[in-house]
Amino acid sequence: DVCWDLFEAALSTRPAAMRLALRSLLFLRAGRLLDALIERRMRRDRFMQWAVEHGTYVFAASRPYEYFRRMREFTTRYISHLVRQDYLLLAGAEDHYMPLDHFHRQARALTAVRSFTGRVFTRHESAHTHCQCGNLELALRVILDWVDERTASA
Repeated sequence: DVCWDLFEAALSTRPAAMRLALRSLLFLRAGRLLDALIERRMRRDRFMQWAVEHGTYVFAASRPYEYFRRMREFTTRYISHLVRQDYLLLAGAEDHYMPLDHFHRQARALTAVRSFTGRVFTRHESAHTHCQCGNLELALRVILDWVDERTASA
């Protein structure tokens, strides 16, 4: 699935004021202040609580500040133009975590690929969510068919 910029994706569902505050606090390296802001918000926002707890676990981060700093490293924006092989890009039309705009931004950035195949899965296919969880069979079929097409012509 597409992941143009993990930090941007994580902030995309947050209010503009929170996005600005997080970016500013990270820029200023104000870790304790960022931690306090996030911990306060987590007490009122169950999704934020889940996202930060899950993210700190996945990134082996000891605190929210460390998690957000690490998350900023996960972007393809600076390397996409270097990719030269065949490329399959997938996305869910209603992914709750990765904005669909990231699919289009990633596709535009892949300027040197040998071939490009993009596929957006829809609600009609029950594959519109994150990683096509509603219809993994379809997603796997698309992936395997794509691999078969590439290896048959090699």
